[in-house]
Amino acid sequence: MDKSTILVVGKVLIDEFNEKGRLRRSVGGGGPQAAFGSSVVLPEGKPLLISLAGSDLGSSTELVDILRRTGANLSGVKILDLITPHFRITINDDVPEHEEGPGFENWLTMLQTDYEIPSGHESIDTMHVLIERGGFNDLRLARAWRKNASPGSFLSFEPVILRESPQEDYNSFRAIVSECDTVSPDCNCFYLSVVKDSDPREVINEWSTYGPSSVTVRCGREGSYLWDRKEGKSWHIPIFEVSTIDVTGAGNAYAAAYATARYVLGHAPLYSASLASAAGAAAVLSEGLPPVDDALKKFVYDAAEDIISRVVQL
Repeated sequence: MDKSTILVVGKVLIDEFNEKGRLRRSVGGGGPQAAFGSSVVLPEGKPLLISLAGSDLGSSTELVDILRRTGANLSGVKILDLITPHFRITINDDVPEHEEGPGFENWLTMLQTDYEIPSGHESIDTMHVLIERGGFNDLRLARAWRKNASPGSFLSFEPVILRESPQEDYNSFRAIVSECDTVSPDCNCFYLSVVKDSDPREVINEWSTYGPSSVTVRCGREGSYLWDRKEGKSWHIPIFEVSTIDVTGAGNAYAAAYATARYVLGHAPLYSASLASAAGAAAVLSEGLPPVDDALKKFVYDAAEDIISRVVQL
């Protein structure tokens, strides 16, 4: 069995897609997509996915197969005796619209249930985590792991700021930001709000004030932006053009791929961001996720060479 080299922590939901009347199900929530992004840049070894799911997902051969396509070690996915929260996603003109579906009454239960790192994997020294601002299980695990991690460990996180929560814990959220090596928000995602059509450079400027070594801002088809504290520079990272089959998950794959390339593989920030952009492109190549194999990894590394040749320093 391949050794696990990075902890990837994130939600698992069930997505129900309606694409012009065609219905299908997939695994969403960001956790599987992040695990995919990490896997596809690793020449060897696997990410260990830490997550929760309901028993309905565990009994679905179709959905378990999509989880396995991530190439991750799935021993950290804990199955609970409940229905996995579903999102209904209607896609018109490649723009997804979300609404709550079956099982969403279990959302708070899942947020309050602690994640568990399987025995024997506590010493892994890199973690990438999708953190809800409300201060739930993802934040608790990240803080506990950071407190006990060995010197030279790395923490990367993707902030999930979708809406206000009655249980917001801003102080804990800000504290973990200051302890992170990398933060990877969406282009509209500020610390306390989501602002439509915001300037990605303003997003970088805000998050960089909280202490991370680097910030990557993901802007969909417009590419991404990278700021690195040590280099004292920012860059625009272009996308690699592909035929988009599934519009969800590219950003989650990007964020985890950057953390894996930068901190597990030790690549320079610019090359790590180029690999991350290529991983995002790979994530949309098929419905659900394409299987991680040697051919897909070659695609990602070849695409990264093209992407880095088109990077623009700001």
